[in-house]
Amino acid sequence: MSCFDRLYFNMLNEYKALYKSKAKSIAYYYISFLQISLLFLSGICLAFFLNEMNVRTMKQDKAWFLFIIAASALLFHNSIRYSGKKGKVVKANIYITRERSYGKFTLWLMPLCCLILAVLIYTRL
Repeated sequence: MSCFDRLYFNMLNEYKALYKSKAKSIAYYYISFLQISLLFLSGICLAFFLNEMNVRTMKQDKAWFLFIIAASALLFHNSIRYSGKKGKVVKANIYITRERSYGKFTLWLMPLCCLILAVLIYTRL
């Protein structure tokens, strides 16, 4: 069980009381947003590092295309992982362990901090 599974079910439990029917979709979009923002941050850090080393590996438009493909793959992976039988198995493992939960503010702050850091690094390129 990964940390993304824990964060998914933390978000699911936070919104289950307020939006009973839409809690699953909110948690799915949250975990996808978090993973895509982490992917974006790592790509920007890699681009900044390669730019400082004066290495020209690929053009910017190809890098954006690669990012879009990777983001689409993450969306597909999350839709398979958190729905159906596999999602029920992960949910059962979460309820057995009973780990600590995070608040809504902390959960939404993580992807926003990743995006802010990525934008700050991107402006230095």
